[in-house]
Amino acid sequence: MKRSILLAPVLIFITKNGVVPPYAPKDHESDMPAFGSKLPDREIREALAYIKSHWTSREILEARAEMTRNAGRR
Repeated sequence: MKRSILLAPVLIFITKNGVVPPYAPKDHESDMPAFGSKLPDREIREALAYIKSHWTSREILEARAEMTRNAGRR
């Protein structure tokens, strides 16, 4: 439960801005587009809530934990 609460700002940031620092290395190139200019915050939160409700596998949980750790190092 606590992990989801801490991760929500990370997912919102990445969805709004794409995969950019501080959640990716400085020169990282990603195919993840930024949706901040296309979706209002409410729709971003609703979409993420739906996606997060289906992210329960160990692999996904580990990837989410790694993103959070990487963000704390920057």
